[in-house]
Amino acid sequence: MVGSLVRLRSDPRDASKCKAPLVGYQSVITSLLGCMDIETRKKWLPFAILAAALVVWAGVFALGAYLEPSADKPVHDIRKPLIIMGTMATFLAFWGIALWWRNWHQK
Repeated sequence: MVGSLVRLRSDPRDASKCKAPLVGYQSVITSLLGCMDIETRKKWLPFAILAAALVVWAGVFALGAYLEPSADKPVHDIRKPLIIMGTMATFLAFWGIALWWRNWHQK
């Protein structure tokens, strides 16, 4: 397990390839992942956009479940949106692990 975590980190010498100064959270991200080249960004950007869109969709869906209009009286149950958001988080986690696993085995 530790060996696989070490492989995730880039060589610290790769951070010198970053031309922009590291400010705030960027320094934390760069220290964890190293400096991503443009090809890596192009590869993962569609997945990040799709994941963000799924989270927004689940949020709207959860809001609709919470504000559900019923025939008699509205019932606001917090468990409904929590179940929807939890299910989306589980799906995105499984998807992310599957993508990471595939990427790790291709190297």
